[in-house]
Amino acid sequence: ADQVTINFVQPSNPNAGPDNGLCGSTTTLAAVPSFGLGTWSYVGPGILTFSDINDPHANVSSNAFGLYNLAWTEGASPCIANTDTVAVKFSEPPVVDAGLSPDKVCGLDYKLAAVSSVGNSLWTWEPALGVTGSITFQPNGDTIPSPKITASAYGEYYMIWKVSNGPCVPPADTVVLTFYEKPHPDAGPDIKDCDTLQAQLNGITSIIGQWQWSSPSGGTITFSPDAFVPNPVAKASVPGNYKLFFSELNDPVCGTVTDSLSLDFLVKPTASAGPDASACGSNFILGGNLPTFGFGQWTLVNSSDPSYTATFADSSQSNTQVSLNNVPPATGVTLTFRWTVGNGNCLPVFDDVDVVFTA
Repeated sequence: ADQVTINFVQPSNPNAGPDNGLCGSTTTLAAVPSFGLGTWSYVGPGILTFSDINDPHANVSSNAFGLYNLAWTEGASPCIANTDTVAVKFSEPPVVDAGLSPDKVCGLDYKLAAVSSVGNSLWTWEPALGVTGSITFQPNGDTIPSPKITASAYGEYYMIWKVSNGPCVPPADTVVLTFYEKPHPDAGPDIKDCDTLQAQLNGITSIIGQWQWSSPSGGTITFSPDAFVPNPVAKASVPGNYKLFFSELNDPVCGTVTDSLSLDFLVKPTASAGPDASACGSNFILGGNLPTFGFGQWTLVNSSDPSYTATFADSSQSNTQVSLNNVPPATGVTLTFRWTVGNGNCLPVFDDVDVVFTA
C-alpha cells in the first residue's frame, strides 16, 4: 500500500482595522491578524516609516501630512494572499497665536495680528464686565488672521482666536484690547483778517489735558497771552498766509493729536483812478493804480449826457482803454469812471476820475 499526506492550509482573512483620522504625524495601526505572515504597504503623498512592517500593530510615522491608503496583506502557500485596506489621514496641528496684546488702543479702530496657520480659523469676542459695546469686523474679517475691527464703545474686550484642522482642535488664544477715547482738538474755521495782523483764535478741546498752538509757516506768529491756552490772540509780523496747528499734547494713550487752520492776514487795498483828464476823440487810456494785492475793476458811474456810454477793453486792467459809444460833441461830454480795488474779505475801496471827451 502507499500513503499520501495532505496539508490543509487555512486561507487568510485580513482585517486592516478601521479608518483613522489623527492629529499629527504618528499613529499605531490596528490590523486584526488571521493566518499567515502579514505585511504593510501604502500609497500616499509622503514616506511612511514602520516600527515593523510585519507587525499588525506597528507604529507608523509620516514625513508629509495628508491621506494614505495602507494595505495589510496576509497569506501562506499554497493559498493566494489576501489584502484589506485602511485609510489614515495625518492632519497638521495648527499654530494658535492671536498675537501680542497691546497695553492700550487709541480710538475705536484696531488691526489684529494673529499668526497665519493651516486649518479653519475664527475670531470671536467678549466684552469685559461692565462694557456695553460690541466689535464689528471688516467684511469676512472674522475668519482671517489680521482683520480691521471697530469697537462701538470704549473699554476692554477679549479677542479670541480659534484654529482647527480636522481632528486637531488646540486651545484658543486671546488678546486683550482696551480702547481709549482719542482726543479731538478743533482749531476752528479758517480765518481771514484785513490789515490788523492779529486774530482771535478759538480752539476747542475734547478732553482735559495740555494744548499748544504752533506755526511752522514763514514770517513770525506770536500768541498772547501764550501758545498754551485754547483761545489766544495770534499776531503776525508781516501779511501773508499762515498755517496754524492746535495740538493736544502727550495724551497717555494717543500721544499728540493735531488739528489745523489757515490764517490769512490780508493787506488793506488802496485805489487811485488817476487825475481828471480830457480826451480828444472817442478813446482814452485810463490810469488807475496797479493793485499790489487783490484785484481791480473799472465801472462807469456817471455821464453828463445819458445818451453817451462807454465800453472797456478790459475792465479788470488798471490801464485799460475806454471807448465812447459814438462821436463826442464839440462842446464835450463828461464821463465819471470808478476804479474799485478789493482784497479778499477786506472792504473794497474806490476812486473816481472825470474824463471830458471832445470832438
